[in-house]
Amino acid sequence: MSSNKYFPKGRIQENLYTNGGEFTKISTGEDYTGKYYKTYDGKCKTGPNPLEGPSESLEATNNQQDSRIPQNNFNKAYLQNSSIKINTNILSLAVLIDPTPIQAIPTEEDYKRGYYLRFFAQKRKGQAYNIVEIDEETYTDLTTNQQKYNYLTWKALKLFWQLTGPKKDNKTNRTQVVAGIEDTNLRLIRQQEKGFPGLNLYLKDPLQYARVTIPA
Repeated sequence: MSSNKYFPKGRIQENLYTNGGEFTKISTGEDYTGKYYKTYDGKCKTGPNPLEGPSESLEATNNQQDSRIPQNNFNKAYLQNSSIKINTNILSLAVLIDPTPIQAIPTEEDYKRGYYLRFFAQKRKGQAYNIVEIDEETYTDLTTNQQKYNYLTWKALKLFWQLTGPKKDNKTNRTQVVAGIEDTNLRLIRQQEKGFPGLNLYLKDPLQYARVTIPA
């Protein structure tokens, strides 16, 4: 009958493999190459599992790899490539930049159309209501994670902004209402307040850049 200690299945990691340089046999001090298993308390022993043995105790060397991954040539390459990918991602995140604030002045074409689109960025955490106006290119980069601007720190918003029309909503008859600049822009700001808190404080003037026309 085997003298090996019984471990319930699930409390050991079986059929691990080392190519050497990771463990030495405690009994002899020799470098060990071959199958081993790891018990729930972190101890490693020779053989594929406790039943097959021989279950000689192993001691980890200083350059031990992660014993949860069998150390064949394929997995060594996997570990190396994973490390490269992780380091590349860390480097990539380290060079992401904050968006550059702009002042988006409407053009004459915008006034002819009656509105234009504005773009904003806000820090996800930190100082409350930290909002800046940005250009469309920066907005696209942040919303599609194009790896230039720091999308982890900043979120982005696109906002319709009315430029021309009456100041207030104007009912021309019983059924038709002409949207007023002030009322329209205030409605749009309120709609975005939940996802962009403080937007109403940043856009204090709903008539910014407006050209008010008096209805006939």
